[in-house]
Amino acid sequence: LSLVCLLWISVRGGVAAPGTLAANRFPTAALAFARTHQLPAKVINSYDMGGFILWRGRPHLRTEIDGRADMVFAPKPFRRILRSHSDPKLFAEYRQRDGATWVLGHNRPGDGRFAFLPRDRRWCLAHWSAPARVWLARSAHQGLCAKVAYQVFTGPSLDATAFAVGRSRKPAMFQRATTELARMIEVSPDDPRPRIAQVVLQHGIGDRARRDWLLGKLIERFGDDPGVLALLRRLAN
Repeated sequence: LSLVCLLWISVRGGVAAPGTLAANRFPTAALAFARTHQLPAKVINSYDMGGFILWRGRPHLRTEIDGRADMVFAPKPFRRILRSHSDPKLFAEYRQRDGATWVLGHNRPGDGRFAFLPRDRRWCLAHWSAPARVWLARSAHQGLCAKVAYQVFTGPSLDATAFAVGRSRKPAMFQRATTELARMIEVSPDDPRPRIAQVVLQHGIGDRARRDWLLGKLIERFGDDPGVLALLRRLAN
């Protein structure tokens, strides 16, 4: 298919079902991962996920912070906890104090909380889904990190990583990237970001036939998604 045809097809995207919206908004899959692997009760969480964790994680899980700020947190400690989610030194100080070994953070594009964890080899990315990512302390979860940790797609931009892997022409890394993207799609089939990254990966390696086939499938399902439209513009240039 030509890019012109694909752009025409892109206006045919449908409306997401209510269940899809819920799965893409709330960390249900992340909490299921925590239950399956019997992660400890104490969870370090993005502030605006605290209420959902309290609701769905009871009685086992205990949040670090949540919407009860005015009832259970003094203002100064509350602000300090929030700051620790963007400050690696303060984050490490809190972990030495509370011994918490896993993080449940937002996976929204542009969300800067816990952005330092991909660069910290003491932590592994163990779960990726549309609304959330789960990080584990390697010292406490060595076996699980060895089994499930993402090795390629640990940073915030799937597209940039996929293109770099494709351009590297390293077969082992390419295969690993392909496997990790398939895993993301299995967990969050209604999130277009891993599928966009699949297209970018094939574009980077120069496989236009495979790229265009994946692009057609992507547009058929997510034609009105802003990320898909942005991808089409990039490919057209």
